[in-house]
Amino acid sequence: MKPGPMGMNDLVVIQTAQGLARYCQSLLPHVSSTTTDDDDDNDSKKNPPLVIVGYDHRCNKSLSLSSRKFALLTKLVFQHAGFHCLVLHDYVFTPLVPYAMTHYHRKNNKNAIALGIMITASHNPAFDNGYKVYALDAIQIRSPMDSEISSFILQNLVPWMDY
Repeated sequence: MKPGPMGMNDLVVIQTAQGLARYCQSLLPHVSSTTTDDDDDNDSKKNPPLVIVGYDHRCNKSLSLSSRKFALLTKLVFQHAGFHCLVLHDYVFTPLVPYAMTHYHRKNNKNAIALGIMITASHNPAFDNGYKVYALDAIQIRSPMDSEISSFILQNLVPWMDY
């Protein structure tokens, strides 16, 4: 966690979440931003796709950065983009996110699972942090998804609003 484009910080997390939201919208075209409320009968607004976000204990107090803060910023971005976003309560282990995705999918057919995100560095040093992304199948993203998501991130570098 550090300032600048090569570190995990608020801006990089917002840019990443915005790109991921647009990527999901490209796969689920019925999802639209919450900034328009003109179609109240739209099914996607009643039962928007779900994004599940988990986070770990990592924080950098001197820079006011933490996995929890990154999870909350991610939630704000996805809600703004028209998704329902569930942030798992308190610190969780990395495997809980894909487990929650598959468990929720089996138990609830109202909302489709759009994505899972775990904010952690997992196997890296404690001062580090990362953004693990799980696809619809609850498996970490892989090629060509990674390249497609990267392209959407680069198209969404300007924050959509003041988070």
